[in-house]
Parts: sequence; structure tokens; C-alpha cells
Amino acid sequence: RGGHAFSYPVQVTRTVEQALQSIAGKYSMVYWYDGSDKGDPWKVYAVNLGAWARPWVNDLNELRFGESYWISLTQVITLQLNGGAASALTVYGKPEGTVRTSGFDGNIQSPPATFYGLVLGGFNFTPAPGTTVTAWINGKPCGQGKTLQVNGEIVYTLNVFADGPGGGAGCGGPGQVVTFKIEDRSMSPVVTWDNNELREVPLSGVHRVYLPVILKNR
Repeated sequence: RGGHAFSYPVQVTRTVEQALQSIAGKYSMVYWYDGSDKGDPWKVYAVNLGAWARPWVNDLNELRFGESYWISLTQVITLQLNGGAASALTVYGKPEGTVRTSGFDGNIQSPPATFYGLVLGGFNFTPAPGTTVTAWINGKPCGQGKTLQVNGEIVYTLNVFADGPGGGAGCGGPGQVVTFKIEDRSMSPVVTWDNNELREVPLSGVHRVYLPVILKNR
């Protein structure tokens, strides 16, 4: 789960679409870990995002020689990467999630789960750009981002770390419950962690309060 890892062997930098043209329609997203970006190290390219979300959710634009990537495949494929002086790299994907690659040593972190969407107002809450959004799992902060203003609306995108090294110890795994806060305010809804696909989750400051019902006998 969470994709197949491979090292990009082509000595020419190409856009994601160009580099993976041979398997167009057979993959859903690609992740890259940028260790130099401490605030937002995980970059993602998702294929089927709506036009409104693509410019601010997709922050992985190209594949670079020698870098390692995670790719989520949608069917059994053979990926041949050729170009420059590099030899071909073949990735074999199977529906059950196994993979065999050449040119990759397996030393790569698991990708996060990525959530994005609108930030909606609520009682005593007015969304604003530049506010901090955090994701929590079992009381531990497992991801942080900032709200943005896009076409007059307040939106967010947030990577929620997988359990493991690199700041994710005690964080996400399949089925783990994720809650969100904007600044110190808890937001709705509550979701489950899953790094197999990007999820659009509108965050709302409105919370339902259930009051007791008192019945009177007449």
C-alpha cells in the first residue's frame, strides 16, 4: 500500500507527464521527498485532480536524475524509462501491491496521506488565509500547513505523515483516525488515514451538539 518506490535513472529533467508518458492513464499519483524543505518535504503530483485544485495541490512538477519517487499504479504495467545516457528502468506493478525495481536500494520513507479542500465558516469562526492547519493522530501532531486564498475562497492542503522515521513516529497507518485543527479550533469532519489516494475533505467550523430529549407524560 502507498505505492511503489523507484529511482529515476534518466539524466534529463522532465515534467512528470513527459517522464511517465508511456504509462499515461495507468498511475494515479507520484510522491517525492525533498529533504531540503523542512516545512513541507513531501511533494505530490496527482493525475485526476479537478482544475480548481490542481495549481495549489500539485507541487511536484518534474522528475530529476538520481532522485527516488513513490508511484501509485492503477493496473499491472511495465514502465520503461529511457533517455540521455541512462539505461532503462523497469517497474513491474501487481494489483496486490508487490513491486520489483532495478536501480533502487529501498532506502526511502513511506509517503504521507494528503488531504485538501475548502475551509468553511461556522459559529464564531471566519476562515482567513495564512492560518495554521494541523492534523492529529492519537494526540500527536502529524502534519501542518497554512490556509490559502484561491479565487476568493479559503482552501488548504495538508500532508499527514506515515508512521516511521523522519518525524512520523506514532503517526499514520491504514485506518488510523485523523482529526484537524485550525489554530486552536477543532474542525469537522474526522477521517481515516489512507495514502493510496488524495482526498478532498472540506473543513468546517460547525460542530453538531446533541442535547438530551425530555419527554413529558400527559
